[in-house]
Amino acid sequence: MTNSTPLPTMPTEASIDTAKLAQLCKASADPLRLDILRVLRDGSFGVMELCKIFNVKQSGMSHHLKVMATSGLLETRKEGNSIFYRRTVNLEQHALKPLIDTLFQSVDQTVLPESIQTRLTETYQERAQVSHQFFEKNAARFRAQQDLIASWKDYGTNAANLLGDIEQPTKTLAVEFGPGTGEMLIELANRYQSVVGIDTSEEMLAQAQQSIQGLDNVELRHGDASELFHQPVSVADPHQPKANLVTCNMVLHHVPAPEKLIESAANILAPQGLLLITELCAHDQKWAREHCGDLWMGFEQDDIDRWAHSFKLVPASTQYLALRNGFQIQVLIYRKDTQ
Repeated sequence: MTNSTPLPTMPTEASIDTAKLAQLCKASADPLRLDILRVLRDGSFGVMELCKIFNVKQSGMSHHLKVMATSGLLETRKEGNSIFYRRTVNLEQHALKPLIDTLFQSVDQTVLPESIQTRLTETYQERAQVSHQFFEKNAARFRAQQDLIASWKDYGTNAANLLGDIEQPTKTLAVEFGPGTGEMLIELANRYQSVVGIDTSEEMLAQAQQSIQGLDNVELRHGDASELFHQPVSVADPHQPKANLVTCNMVLHHVPAPEKLIESAANILAPQGLLLITELCAHDQKWAREHCGDLWMGFEQDDIDRWAHSFKLVPASTQYLALRNGFQIQVLIYRKDTQ
């Protein structure tokens, strides 16, 4: 007597296309591509930047990027006339998500060769130099340039009010990365015992200094945020160097690696401290890069949320403000998670 019971089959929705699986495996089966994935953990890069970092000709690099993008490992974003590559962010609907997640986690544990790390650092420095040169030449008219997009009065009061709505029992120290002409420093000086403003541009710090005259609880520092805060804070208790608040006020689109600035903020925040970000939403107005020194044409909130989450910062409040000329500003507040 034969058994006519059919063999069990996997549900259709759980099936995996073996051709796509083979394509993904092939795309990742190359040491150079794995190093590219490792570099792209920390941000987005253009083709020519990646060519320099890896010392590979453009034709070869374009081929590798195409293979990885076709397999679902990479995606592109447009910044003006340039195309930037990054690791695929939204994998929730991808049938191979568990495998890709595991691959990314494994790649992140690898160590880049020293030569690649050196050229990566040089790439960030070149980006920073572009921004620095702009502010050197335009510091005196920065406010007028910035007003082409958004002036302080368009969003500053809203940002300060949103911050005031969040309970914060300790207000010992606030730090602002990129204080610009100093308007936010004045707001913070009225709310926090001590305030430190950090900027890479001496010219912009001179502008901020004019705004904070008479405020004896504000200190300005010249240099990189990730390095300077390891120094004692003269206007604060040196035994309590952690900040209760860090603000990045319209600054992410000017820095070479926005996610690294958020990491620096997370590193100096005290437990339950707040990170306030005011930033342009993603836009397509290329003139802003030339006239306002922007390196990035705004950001999607999902990207900022993802960076914040990776450094244990959880959303606390969000507000959107519509501006002239089709621009929109997002006001985002995150709290440092102690878990």
